[in-house]
Amino acid sequence: MNYSADDISFDSLGAGDKDFLIFWAHGWGHNKKAFSQVAESLQGVADSILIDLPGFGDSPKPESVWGVDEYASSICSFVDERSKGKKAIWVGHSFGGSVGVGLAGSFPETLDGLVLVASAGLRTERPLAQRVKVWIRVRTFKLLKRIFNLLGRDTDSLYAKFGSPDYKQSGEMRQILVRTLNQDLSAAAQKISCPTVIIYGEKDTATPPAVGQRYSTLIDNSEFVVLDTLDHYTLLSTGRHQVAKRIKQLIEGL
Repeated sequence: MNYSADDISFDSLGAGDKDFLIFWAHGWGHNKKAFSQVAESLQGVADSILIDLPGFGDSPKPESVWGVDEYASSICSFVDERSKGKKAIWVGHSFGGSVGVGLAGSFPETLDGLVLVASAGLRTERPLAQRVKVWIRVRTFKLLKRIFNLLGRDTDSLYAKFGSPDYKQSGEMRQILVRTLNQDLSAAAQKISCPTVIIYGEKDTATPPAVGQRYSTLIDNSEFVVLDTLDHYTLLSTGRHQVAKRIKQLIEGL
């Protein structure tokens, strides 16, 4: 499928009379509802478009194995068509943040502002003990998978046992998940020129604050914020007002 702007499902929020238009992009396995509460709290300062990224919610799945570059390319025309005459801001959580990095890095004229909320996209250096544990787990999985294939046994139980929650639930999107997880967006991050706010939760173990710190060193004109007591998902629930406050501050500075 050659994605066009018409293929992407979205919800609009606001009267369309604001100077700023925020594009909200969810994390892996979620949909356009993920940011609904945060978007509603900013109706007074910006209009919003909540996106189902390709392969999620009501947006059809890509027919090939996409990486972040393909996601960014598919989104670019969508953003351009809807933000004419307005200042466009991309707010992405986790995987949605990765897409935002690809978009801002490859198509710098598309966005006027970028907000990365617990964004993925950079490889982290694990402690030695954790690296050894992961290596053993991966090797065990591959060995058992080979044995199961030789015996003609179904391997679904292995994926259920050894895979991450996202991996287990990814289904037909599994190859895309693997490809995007293995990408390092350092080069794309260094090309970002628009004002960027980088928000991470202190207790996040999926994308720890160290990832945000690295993004802040790669992206010029960026602000790095760590929100106490919050994790990967509570940033969007109990922490939503703090996230909204930082987005509002970005808008006021544009």
